[in-house]
Amino acid sequence: MRCTSFCTANQIDLNRLNVELNFSTKPHLYKDVIHQEIPKERSHSGDVFYFSYGSIVMWGLEEAEEKQILENLKKFEKDPVLKIERDDFTFTYGETMKIDEDEIFLEGKNFMQKLAISYAIAQSGKLAVFEEGVNAIVEKSSQLPQQLAHEGKVPFSRKDIFKRMGELFIERTRVNLNSNVLDIPEFFWENPELEPVYRKTAYYLDMSKRVDGMNKKLTVIHDFLDILSSELNHQHSSRLELTIIVLIVIEVLLMLFWSK
Repeated sequence: MRCTSFCTANQIDLNRLNVELNFSTKPHLYKDVIHQEIPKERSHSGDVFYFSYGSIVMWGLEEAEEKQILENLKKFEKDPVLKIERDDFTFTYGETMKIDEDEIFLEGKNFMQKLAISYAIAQSGKLAVFEEGVNAIVEKSSQLPQQLAHEGKVPFSRKDIFKRMGELFIERTRVNLNSNVLDIPEFFWENPELEPVYRKTAYYLDMSKRVDGMNKKLTVIHDFLDILSSELNHQHSSRLELTIIVLIVIEVLLMLFWSK
């Protein structure tokens, strides 16, 4: 069976979404996620988990059903992402919970285990959005070291440097201050028995390594831009000193001229 996740926006209005879902189903609203059970004529029902930070994880649905849910979700999205991030898994039931080659083995049919796994999958989708932003900045800045090495300068003003540093700071802030993406969700404080399931999934998805990788990229670019900024400040100071010297020379020449 299918398990598919999407990150479609920076935020989903769960309160408004919950009101609408109550007209057709009986959703369960948690602090930062809504669980909606999709009834089926077949032997199994589907589960959909909507996360406040713009991710959605769907279990046991057909592709047409997923597309319809995503279409209905658009009116509750805030700040949609430019590129929707998607992850595809399959799932079945086994004796113990594990993930192997994108196939999830669930222990029993309790939807709470699906929720614990969905937290990690949803966070992974959000991280993929962050990674897109970081990679875009890396791409924009990748030619600067080569230009500096070959030409001894880069075609940047101090304003350009500060704008790039601002972009870097925004991305680093999005990654590191977004606690519901990086930290263990508060849900597991009240449900500690499910935390090992979440941790196992997060480990499989390389969450920590991916965050560290993004931060290292941002640090390298920031250090390079900081060097450029220091050099431009030094050049600016040198021009000011030269201007002052020229003005002093002119003043001395004028004094000598008028003293004759």
